[in-house]
Amino acid sequence: FPATFNSDNWPPLIKGTVEKAGLTLDEIDYYYFTQLNLNTIKQIMEILEQPLEKTHWIMDKWGYTGSACIPMALDDAIEQGRGPKPGDKVLFIASGGGISMACNVWNWTV
Repeated sequence: FPATFNSDNWPPLIKGTVEKAGLTLDEIDYYYFTQLNLNTIKQIMEILEQPLEKTHWIMDKWGYTGSACIPMALDDAIEQGRGPKPGDKVLFIASGGGISMACNVWNWTV
């Protein structure tokens, strides 16, 4: 799929999902992305005008791990004390094979 697929499609999907959740981008405490390309994650956070401190990446440790990458990034952030706390709003966004995407927002309660 095109190299710009995620950078073209993630921002409107994220904005629409956050709006449907009745929130603003600034109210999202953490953003977890498919761990395919660090430059794309940085680009998306810049487009959304959000600080990199609100996201976490693991591809430098384990490379691309497919569908496991988002929960692995979440777990790694929690292990480092940089994960969500009760009441935080957490956004997850994934794409697979360049043909499917999903995005959701959780109210973290654990």
